[in-house]
Amino acid sequence: MRKVVRFLWATLVGGVLLLLPVGIVVVVGVRLFGYARKFGQMAHDLFFPGQTGNVIPALFALLFLLIVALLAGAFVQTMLGKRLFRWLEGTILARIPLYTIFAQMAADWTGGPMQLVSSSGADIEVALVRFDDYEAIAFVIERGRQGKAVIYLPGAPSALSGSVALVDEDRLTHTEMTPGDVMGGLRRLGAGLIAARRRR
Repeated sequence: MRKVVRFLWATLVGGVLLLLPVGIVVVVGVRLFGYARKFGQMAHDLFFPGQTGNVIPALFALLFLLIVALLAGAFVQTMLGKRLFRWLEGTILARIPLYTIFAQMAADWTGGPMQLVSSSGADIEVALVRFDDYEAIAFVIERGRQGKAVIYLPGAPSALSGSVALVDEDRLTHTEMTPGDVMGGLRRLGAGLIAARRRR
């Protein structure tokens, strides 16, 4: 009976730890979208009084979100913003599945100096992992001191269907591909990955 209770308790706690950061992001997103709609309607009534329609308020709402994003990005570039972002990343964002990989993709696409990756600032390494009779593309999450490495094997077409494995480091072959190259190829069931590897 105690084993069952411990199992249920561990399962419940694990579910809460997974859902809590996701729920926070969803709530913030919904609130922000609500403010954007109100701003869009206010701007529409101010500049286009008497007119009806949903297109112009939606455009103003989109403009509001873009301005907020730009201001947030400018704030993150400051010393205080960087400290706050590292704290949010370590306590909330890092608990969201695949956050690190998608953040690295954003850094790849923007090509900017800000790396939205792990707190250590290290990029996600893309490697080929050798199995008995085939190789697979993997994201190297962590390297240990005893010749072991933790890897994430993304699925296709959705990387959310991937799995985590612990392998010997000598099974890994480093590539110059970026997470953006891999994620784009996975959406196409692998098409273009060979060309992406050659380009690098």
